[in-house]
Amino acid sequence: MTKVELINKLAAETGLTKKQVSAVLDAFMDSLAESLAKDGEFRLGGLGRFVGKVQKPRKVNLFGTGQVKTTSKKPAVRFRPSKAVLAAVAKHFGL
Repeated sequence: MTKVELINKLAAETGLTKKQVSAVLDAFMDSLAESLAKDGEFRLGGLGRFVGKVQKPRKVNLFGTGQVKTTSKKPAVRFRPSKAVLAAVAKHFGL
């Protein structure tokens, strides 16, 4: 589902305008980024949690040249789904 599809669905279900839903969604995304920057974590009950990490430098092989290059450390965000989300995905795939 894309952001536009989510906005359309939420607008239809809530009776809010697409502009209002878009503003709420943008505020949510800003809050998520702000919380990750401040605390390194964002929990949303029933959905899961977003956890900020620092990806360690690692060695990669450049296949064309055969050289080994070391990447620099960089920020990463991981999503850890709740049990309810995992169960819904498992049901969707028949697991």
